[in-house]
Amino acid sequence: MSTDLEVLRQRVLASRANPQPLPQSDRQLAQRHASARAKGWSLSDLVVTSTGDIRTVQQTGRQTYGVSRVTTEVFASVDEAALAAEYLPQGYDRVEVEGINGWAYDVNTPLGYDFTFFIYWDRFQRVYRVRLIAPALERMGLVHATHLYSDGHLCMSSNSNGERFFNNAYAKSVMWAHGISQMFEGHAWPWGEAV
Repeated sequence: MSTDLEVLRQRVLASRANPQPLPQSDRQLAQRHASARAKGWSLSDLVVTSTGDIRTVQQTGRQTYGVSRVTTEVFASVDEAALAAEYLPQGYDRVEVEGINGWAYDVNTPLGYDFTFFIYWDRFQRVYRVRLIAPALERMGLVHATHLYSDGHLCMSSNSNGERFFNNAYAKSVMWAHGISQMFEGHAWPWGEAV
């Protein structure tokens, strides 16, 4: 993700404060599709026309040529909405910035420090990556000591800048928040180094 961190930070925080409403037709189509999945149907009552429109079977007529029925299978091999609902804390938001879809969420540590993170799938590195959105700690430097790169990404492992699984990336961000909070209070980094 090559977006300047300050631009990303402003866009994520602004989109969380004032999300754009979806058109009514998009909401209705998504609800119909979700309902078909919930009922256990293998096919939705949605079709995609040869002109790229999404319609219901009833709108197009069953004999219309040039349409493809939509299955209710999960769109990709990973259902990130389900993962977010299962693993992220309440109040998370789906955010899109320059074509990158991810999830913004807050972590509050027992020591009273609050952090906002952005987790997303990096299609080039093929891992989930996490960026610290707030506060702006990347300005401290000390990449090795803080496990935070100057672009706001968390250093999540010695051989990769991310995690293969959504829940592991989220877990590492929480551990990072707790670790940096302890460092703010004068303690050593608690995860992996001698305490």
